[in-house]
Amino acid sequence: MNCRQRVLILFLGLVLTGCVPEERMWWSPKGDRALVLIDGQLHLVGSDGQMRSKLSGLDTKDIAIKTVDWLADGERFVCVRQRVFHSWAEVLKSVPAEDAKQVDALMPAALQLFEAAVKLSPSAQKLEQLMSSMPGAMRMTLFTALMRLYETDDAKLEAVLAPLPDLKPVLDSLRESGPRFEMDELCLITLKEDQISDITVLSTSLLKRHALPKMSPTGDLVAFVRYGEHDDHASLEVLQLADRSLLTITSPATPAFQWTPDGRALVFMTPVDGESSTLNAIKRRTVLSDDGKLLTDAGDHFKVLATVVTAGSSALTVLPDGRILFAAQPVALPFIGGEPKEEPRLFLLTADGGQLTTVPTAPGALPTDLGHFALSPDGKRIALVEGGSDAVALVDIENGGTRLISPPHDGWKCRTLPAWRSADEVIFAGVHHGKPSLLRWKDDLPVERFGSEWVDAPKAAWLEAPKRETP
Repeated sequence: MNCRQRVLILFLGLVLTGCVPEERMWWSPKGDRALVLIDGQLHLVGSDGQMRSKLSGLDTKDIAIKTVDWLADGERFVCVRQRVFHSWAEVLKSVPAEDAKQVDALMPAALQLFEAAVKLSPSAQKLEQLMSSMPGAMRMTLFTALMRLYETDDAKLEAVLAPLPDLKPVLDSLRESGPRFEMDELCLITLKEDQISDITVLSTSLLKRHALPKMSPTGDLVAFVRYGEHDDHASLEVLQLADRSLLTITSPATPAFQWTPDGRALVFMTPVDGESSTLNAIKRRTVLSDDGKLLTDAGDHFKVLATVVTAGSSALTVLPDGRILFAAQPVALPFIGGEPKEEPRLFLLTADGGQLTTVPTAPGALPTDLGHFALSPDGKRIALVEGGSDAVALVDIENGGTRLISPPHDGWKCRTLPAWRSADEVIFAGVHHGKPSLLRWKDDLPVERFGSEWVDAPKAAWLEAPKRETP
């Protein structure tokens, strides 16, 4: 799936993740099986690399799985799925009442706003290009209103497009999809004998998008990012499974957040001024009280641990001992002169923010896009990928030792985060005989192929192939 295909089905141009390495494989806590995302559908794979099953309860063409996280019992997981409906009547059976009211309120003005979009983007050849000229705070609602109009009077909506010089491709994109209403759901899935036995919807939205669910170590809370009408409006939320109570931790939020080992607090990055993409604060927010209740009043439960300059993607994780590992750009203050040399490093911060140390990697050992890594289960190493190439390296967190386990191949770019099965075994995307493959690295053993019978699925998107030269 390329960048254009990863735009949400609603054609809003809301991209939750760009062309960067993403999680596509999630090992269970026991390491006996993994959930693998292929072409928007989940499969179960054994530790031997053999395909065990396709999860049949999530295999329709109008349901797409996005992100996943296991519960500690290894029998349940949470995931974000997007369901597509083709009639407003079907949507109303599940949509939150507040979402429907927002769409209703915009209906009288929807056609006029769409006419303005046509005038503002006369060269548009796709519906998403037209929508991109609309104010971000109403794109999702406006598109939903337009789909309602298209369902009841398609000729009227198509007539609005008539002034476009290049009309056919826009009409084709509209007619191909027809009326489409995409609903976002955060779900709890229970497995039995490698198949789905129960699906519980935890949170539903028509106009917002859930992303990156992460279960607390105690298994009773799930944290996630909720995106609003456009990706500048994101909040970090926590939902308690038992009573579905919801707590907003911070807004705006970044994708960099993680639970503390005791499951009582979240550590996260957030823009210092609410807007900056580079100057971020690392904060901790206590979520649970001593008696296991959500602390809805922030009070003294927030603590700023550090202020950092990030280069590229924001990234942090929490080690089993409570220390925080993150990537940042070293900057000496006060800073005088031009732009600082881009040379991000890995840092360790104590749980209370009292001491900061640098992971002692050798000069030049780390890529400049340092935001894509996966922590080993024992917290001693990270598997690091470089989005601008397909190189994969292991970094020892304590001594900074770096080991290249997969060299770069000319023109290839990694689009898959490594997945640790155990403290000494990691599965990663690499090039094998010129083709994108999954590979397995284990301590002191040669790298080998993993899942050779199924991994060649053409839409798996493990890696991005080199661009062909135009003759």
